[in-house]
Amino acid sequence: LGSYVAAELLLDYDKSIEFCETGLIANPTNFALINNLAFCHAAKGDLDAAERLLSEAQPQIKNKQEEIFFLTTNGMINFRRGRHEIGTTFYTKAIGKACGLGAACDGSLFG
Repeated sequence: LGSYVAAELLLDYDKSIEFCETGLIANPTNFALINNLAFCHAAKGDLDAAERLLSEAQPQIKNKQEEIFFLTTNGMINFRRGRHEIGTTFYTKAIGKACGLGAACDGSLFG
């Protein structure tokens, strides 16, 4: 929760990285922590670290929600690398899977 609040609400990626790294000491295979860590590195522009971490996160995926988070983080990394078509593909897959889980997909999602 601390890594999420620091990254998403405070936009403090360094603090979020601290939370993730501390959490990974006790739970080194936790998907959410690894994915959040990848997201923070991508947000800070360290795309090589983000991709490495995302490859560590993938085998830890245990449910559809985690798969959606994995896809969106992958989309973000690809957009930041300038690979917009690939990034769009990842985000489109994530949206499709979220719709399959009951997310609001009546068109209002897109404005």
